[in-house]
Amino acid sequence: MSSPNPDELRKTLAEQKKLELEIETLEREQKWYWMIGKLPVVTTLIAAAGIIVTVWQIQRTELAQIEERKARIASEQYDRINRIQTQIRADKELLGNFESDPKMSSVQARFLIDDLASLTRQLPANTPEEETIAEHLRGIVWSLPFNDKKDFDFDVSTLSHWMANRVFWRVNSSAHHIFLERKYYPEVSDLRSCFGQLTIRGAIIDYGNMPKGCNKELVGAIIYGFGEHLRVAKESSEAALDSEVEQFVRSSQNGGLGDELRKQALPQN
Repeated sequence: MSSPNPDELRKTLAEQKKLELEIETLEREQKWYWMIGKLPVVTTLIAAAGIIVTVWQIQRTELAQIEERKARIASEQYDRINRIQTQIRADKELLGNFESDPKMSSVQARFLIDDLASLTRQLPANTPEEETIAEHLRGIVWSLPFNDKKDFDFDVSTLSHWMANRVFWRVNSSAHHIFLERKYYPEVSDLRSCFGQLTIRGAIIDYGNMPKGCNKELVGAIIYGFGEHLRVAKESSEAALDSEVEQFVRSSQNGGLGDELRKQALPQN
């Protein structure tokens, strides 16, 4: 067997080496082609992930801002309600001094009552402040001696400027009668010599025949206050209205005056 030709062997080895290099080059090119082909997909995924993170961060920031605004609004609302309730307590305390403070007029008291009404309207609807104030006002009224004009004026203010009190007397007709029996009729009876000579025509009160020494302002305040209570009694029932007029006539000894007050308490046609 003959030995291989060295030249041919070198040639064969060279070709084999060349072939291996070509194969290696092809494999390398194929790998780069695959990576280059996948590059747009990777770039898109990275961009999408960046967008998602950015949106998430924006939403998180907006939610934090919303919660911050909610907390600020709640804090402001709490402070506002606290200020209102502080002023309500101050007004109630001033009204509580109505009887003992000779400097406080019925006009000032009415201003405080109006201020309380304005303040309670600014509170949340479920705040029971209105009824609490109504009870406070009724307590003050019950404490008054009802022998001075300003006592009757204050009572009228609690009826005409605080609806919860009007409603209370309307739905509690027995308690209403007891109040009139304790606070109005004794004074009317004490002044029956004045009331007995009194006449009314519409809104005009004729004091001309009253005996000297009668206090026109006090008598007028009693008539005005009692007339307001008669309207409340009428809102309860006509029987309640008739009962109070009858009691007034017995106390004042003036049937004509009672009839006129009853007429004014009825709805106007």
